[in-house]
Amino acid sequence: MYLNYPKNTLYKYGNKVTASIWSNEGDKYVKSKTISFRSVSHPVERKENGYEVYEAIIDDVDSDIAELVGLSPSKLPWYSFYPFYPTGKTENSNTAIPGLIKSVRCDQVFSTTEDTESSDGWLMLKKEVLNKIVGFETKKIGKDKIRLIRIESRKKVVLKGKFNGKGTETTSYYLISGSGELFEETRSFQYEYRAGFGIKRRTFYAKGEYIKRLEKKETYSKPAPTFPELSSQKNNTPYFTDKDGLFIPVTLNDKLSVKMFVEPLLKESFIDYEYYLKNYEGEPKDYLYPFNNLMIGKNKIDNPPITIKKTSTGTRTSYKIPGIIGNDILSKGILYINDKKRLLSLYENDGIKEPKDIVKFEIIDGYPIFEVMVNSSPIKATLSFGNIEPVISEKLKNLLSLKTREIAVSNTNCDSCSISKAQIIITPTDRSYFKTEAVVANLSGKPYDLILGLEYLKEKELLINYKDKWFSIN
Repeated sequence: MYLNYPKNTLYKYGNKVTASIWSNEGDKYVKSKTISFRSVSHPVERKENGYEVYEAIIDDVDSDIAELVGLSPSKLPWYSFYPFYPTGKTENSNTAIPGLIKSVRCDQVFSTTEDTESSDGWLMLKKEVLNKIVGFETKKIGKDKIRLIRIESRKKVVLKGKFNGKGTETTSYYLISGSGELFEETRSFQYEYRAGFGIKRRTFYAKGEYIKRLEKKETYSKPAPTFPELSSQKNNTPYFTDKDGLFIPVTLNDKLSVKMFVEPLLKESFIDYEYYLKNYEGEPKDYLYPFNNLMIGKNKIDNPPITIKKTSTGTRTSYKIPGIIGNDILSKGILYINDKKRLLSLYENDGIKEPKDIVKFEIIDGYPIFEVMVNSSPIKATLSFGNIEPVISEKLKNLLSLKTREIAVSNTNCDSCSISKAQIIITPTDRSYFKTEAVVANLSGKPYDLILGLEYLKEKELLINYKDKWFSIN
């Protein structure tokens, strides 16, 4: 049952959906349609329990039918998670606790659950599934024969969100023996659901079939960001700050002018799904990473790894500032910030002279990590432009037995919210100590216990050299 996606591989699938949708008004057909389209899947990261896969539909599809089978209605990428093993229970199991299913006998029934969300977030399909491995089958693809594992599934489906209803699915999966890569999926579905609002609300019925089959595997590598032209610290751009961080005006693909936050603590750069959909014209050359270049001031970065991401309300991005430039771009150059003049530059690392007083750092899990003293104890710290004040972990607060004070704050997510603050003394390696107040937060799982925010840079100049792993503050 083990899933093993080869590194840097692009999977191209052919898809076909045939569906009929009608309402309860005299069984009148609303729609009966067949759509054929191609899709691509690219495993971008291997995590503890599986793979993050970046997927995109290449051709136009009918939005209503695409949503019913959990697909993106437009040509924009979305993330899916593919686990190494399914989690569930085998028939006649001694325990009622779901666990990882690593191997089963042929004809052994095992149950699992699935939560599938449409890429725009408006529809959730919750599925209770009974599965059975039927056996092995051999199919000829061109001149080659491949061995496949056939799995049959019976699903009870609950639709929530844009549609509310229930239904059933019957699915056959064909997995390539030895790797678990999906070769083919054949799904028959039948749903009954309510949609619309007010007097337009109707009961609908949908019936159809979805076939997805692997057509081609090929090597794919994300283009590496480069500076195609001579760039320098002098080619800077003004920056601005708000409660969510530091942002700058940039240009994407030489024509899309937009503002984006700059954040060393974000691993992957992205722009908001809805903003891209409404403002970007033309068909991208690469559906996974659609931008060819990024202009910061007069400095140009080719092949910036900026993805498209569906962001929820309440996050740092908005329609005015719809994206964030993260560590995957910043780490390719020298980042310079002059807080007195409110100027920023990202330029090519080309033999920069090392200042006298520098702070060495290491990259851990993609974060720049360095050491400071907090109340005379050595602490792992990092820099963020998304925080104004310093932030310390709850673990550090408890370790140093710090006294805290509670401050009431307004928040749309709760009736009565508060934050904790504690007085601390920070001693960086490049300067004398300073006393400050830090916000106490849950930083569990992070490789740092202190975040130094924008106050640390106030009225100063910052240079971050990711290549040689040092920064300086004057």
